[in-house]
Amino acid sequence: MKIKISDMLDNAAEIIETEGNYSVPVNSRRVKEIVFQRIHRSRKIGVKQRCIAGLIAILGVSAILVGAKTFFQPAGIIGTNQEDVLRPQEGITIDEDSMSNYQTKMDVQTNLILPENLYDNGIPIAKYILEVPVNEENALPECYVENGTMLIFTNGSNKDGWYADQDTILQLDFKQVRVEERETERAGVLEVGYIYNGKINWWQVTDSVCNSTQLTFDQEGNYYICIRNVSSDRVIITNGSVRKKESTGGMKKCQIKKQWKMVIVAAVVVFMTISNKVEASEERARTIPILETVWVEEDMHQGNRMGLPQTSVGGGKTVSFLDSSGSMFYVSGDTTVSFSVNLNASASVQMGYINSSGSRTSTYSGNGSSHNTSFTIPVTGYYRFYVTNQSSNTIQITGGTISF
Repeated sequence: MKIKISDMLDNAAEIIETEGNYSVPVNSRRVKEIVFQRIHRSRKIGVKQRCIAGLIAILGVSAILVGAKTFFQPAGIIGTNQEDVLRPQEGITIDEDSMSNYQTKMDVQTNLILPENLYDNGIPIAKYILEVPVNEENALPECYVENGTMLIFTNGSNKDGWYADQDTILQLDFKQVRVEERETERAGVLEVGYIYNGKINWWQVTDSVCNSTQLTFDQEGNYYICIRNVSSDRVIITNGSVRKKESTGGMKKCQIKKQWKMVIVAAVVVFMTISNKVEASEERARTIPILETVWVEEDMHQGNRMGLPQTSVGGGKTVSFLDSSGSMFYVSGDTTVSFSVNLNASASVQMGYINSSGSRTSTYSGNGSSHNTSFTIPVTGYYRFYVTNQSSNTIQITGGTISF
């Protein structure tokens, strides 16, 4: 992290003078932490929270009026909007002939991510990004996050980060469930990571209801924790907290110390047998486990997901389905999608997916009143899912689901 020496001296001098006036012992680590936070905060002053106004992507219709219905933001804190947040989700149907009229902004309510890092291989990293402050008790407010949206957790109302170095551990604890499966407590799929110097580093993928993630760092500076929803459904986050821990000299120091002890034991095995057991026990107590990346496998037990509304499809016509906020679905590469539709009568249909460039991929063709297809999305991106009526008569889609 590049910092001007003048900034460091000015802030450090002020802190030492202030704490000295109150007879507070000056701790070098605490001074360093406050200096990092103050410099970082000063750089944010005067910068608009909505920093990207020109990121236009053909992703769908997000947080606007669709069919005369107003949608609340696709991610945020649960409060007076609780009734809307907990309401079952239903996808949006569009006629493929009018798809060219749909455009949306990538809504970025933060300046913590550098503009060049808002894309990954040309794909916007999220439809919507919002900062959520952690309170003075280190607790997260109850939040919700929809498909392809992202929350950034900040340290307090000043929206600072957490100062950390090689000896620091940030522990994020939370519980998460899909909004329509609160009773059965079926979790969504979330990515957990951190932001440092305007760049996102993804740390873990989780599909667990109860989560405890420990983040460690290679460099000192200010860090922010972030979560992105990569499942099809809205996810509710509760019982969350962020706690800062200091390791006993870092993992490398622990490993060196352990090797040194092994040499001593080999030299004085008779005299050190008992003490070595005690020290080994203490060493294990001081060692903090680090979570490794959890690779999420396909879940074969699909329940009800993003519901599909009733709609008519003329002969030879195609309709597509967007998520409940009117946006195309954000789908990670190698994700398996289950897509089903029910008809009021037997008919021939084709089903598949369309990417953000408009390229169509067919995954199913068949006759009947109930149609199901399961397929793997090869590349991370934004997709909508289509049904083509291959008959000459108008058909009625009475329901269905999209799940991943």
